[in-house]
Amino acid sequence: MKELIQKKNFITREYRLGESKLFFYKISYGNGDEMDIPYENIDGEKVRANNNSYITLLLGIGGLLFGVLLLLLGMFVENLQTGYLGIVSLLFGIPVIGYYWLTKEKLWKIKLSNGTYLHFHQSIPSPITVEEFINELITTRDKYLLDNYGTIDKNLGYEEQLSNFKWLKSIRVISNNEFDNKVIELRNVVDPEKFKIGFGK
Repeated sequence: MKELIQKKNFITREYRLGESKLFFYKISYGNGDEMDIPYENIDGEKVRANNNSYITLLLGIGGLLFGVLLLLLGMFVENLQTGYLGIVSLLFGIPVIGYYWLTKEKLWKIKLSNGTYLHFHQSIPSPITVEEFINELITTRDKYLLDNYGTIDKNLGYEEQLSNFKWLKSIRVISNNEFDNKVIELRNVVDPEKFKIGFGK
């Protein structure tokens, strides 16, 4: 799967896998935002998240309860004119609660190197489809990064390649054992002293 499109109410997210980057397009309430995200910038950590705004929900419930209270007081307390204010409060609370339920989402978050996240709705178009796309994203990222940063080159410096392997391990492209094996192989192929700058030799 090379493409994933998710639509829910006022938000559309489109993802497409390229050879060296992820193409992402988001339309939210009529405003479009397009990004090309190099695989180098995808950290790969995946966590569950909800984008529910509980403040919005509390405001809606508060408005609803306050409106009901005012209407009840107006019915049982003589000469207390609270009906209009109660109706206004209800007209505020009901749409706010409706907005909360329309916009709530259960998400997967994929961490980026700058500390922000990519968001995927967990079940649109289906949980299996979303899971398969995220797995393919990580697999494509891993292959690209291994091909470009995980291959030992005897013409490159030892420290530069060691740094690449440490980075690949930190973003979970290679395991600890794979890292150890690559370091051993690197020492056998590239002399650590060869690329040092100095006047000692």
